[in-house]
Amino acid sequence: MTRARRFLVAALSLLLAATLFRAQLASSLVVRGDEFLYRNDISGAATYYRRAIRIDGDFADAADRLAFLAMQKRTQAALAAAVAATTVYLGQHGDDPRILADRAMCYQIEKRYRKAEPDFERAAWLLRDPRYFTFAGWAAARSGSRTRARKLWVAALRIDPRFLPARHALERRAT
Repeated sequence: MTRARRFLVAALSLLLAATLFRAQLASSLVVRGDEFLYRNDISGAATYYRRAIRIDGDFADAADRLAFLAMQKRTQAALAAAVAATTVYLGQHGDDPRILADRAMCYQIEKRYRKAEPDFERAAWLLRDPRYFTFAGWAAARSGSRTRARKLWVAALRIDPRFLPARHALERRAT
């Protein structure tokens, strides 16, 4: 077999393997990113998470981890990258409550409350989770919509009447 032919066979084998094992490769990149995060190398971790997203855009864990890092870094560039990654993911996969909540948290850190509110609310409805209704209520309140905020906090209490953050929010805004 000629050298060119061996190279072609090897290249095709790698291409086929990458296609067949895309999810496993992305998963291993996320694990590697987690190792960098454990060692407090945030930029190294972000690099591996971005690579995982490039290899397998269907892998929610990579988008979730990238958003988590952005929330920790709190830089405009990191938050913008996380919002972009989560938006692409949600555009392809519809309503993933974990990714919706991640994007909402990034929006909230950026003080883009009008964008955070619908993501929190959608995650709340999907999970029936009073925490996300409460976050959505605060985002609405910070956007200037007191009536909307009140409705969201009441929705949280319908799920769990003892949920203190929603009760405190209603009491605090009633005065």
